[in-house]
Amino acid sequence: MNFLLDLLLDIVTLILAPGGERSKKKGSKKEKPQPSDPHSDAPVPHDSYFLPENMPLPDFEYRPSQDGNADPGEVVWAWVPYEDNPTQGKDRPVLVLAEIQNGFVCAQMTSKNHKDFKETRWGRRWMDIGTGSWDRQHRNSEVRLDRFVFVPAHAVRREGGRVNETTYKKVVTAIKALR
Repeated sequence: MNFLLDLLLDIVTLILAPGGERSKKKGSKKEKPQPSDPHSDAPVPHDSYFLPENMPLPDFEYRPSQDGNADPGEVVWAWVPYEDNPTQGKDRPVLVLAEIQNGFVCAQMTSKNHKDFKETRWGRRWMDIGTGSWDRQHRNSEVRLDRFVFVPAHAVRREGGRVNETTYKKVVTAIKALR
């Protein structure tokens, strides 16, 4: 009988837990998002957020600069919220597309291949942008074209590299074609 009650409790917990994940057992500590750079002890800022889908596109201009600040065309690391639970997220690379009011419009990046039917069916659009210095393992990267993240200037953790101007323009052209 206890087994059935435990099973029922697990099912209810799974259904009611944010993001569809099982809650931690009572008394265990909740894990915090960790910075991608294991040698960094900098706090992970949690004030990045997804921009509304109906927001007009900003002006795009490729202008990376080696000044230590994020610029359009550069890949930087910042905390990005999860789509299914924006109160949680992780530190990841983003492509800076434009600078706006105290921050940046960015496109989420990943080294996972998203060229499958599920992603398209769910409305997610990704574009392969190749490899770059932002990934220490030099894996192929993809950038998300259909959803943007606002990253406040103070929340940029570090610069990771830059895409070349041709790649930046291809990403911008693909974004505009989706709108």
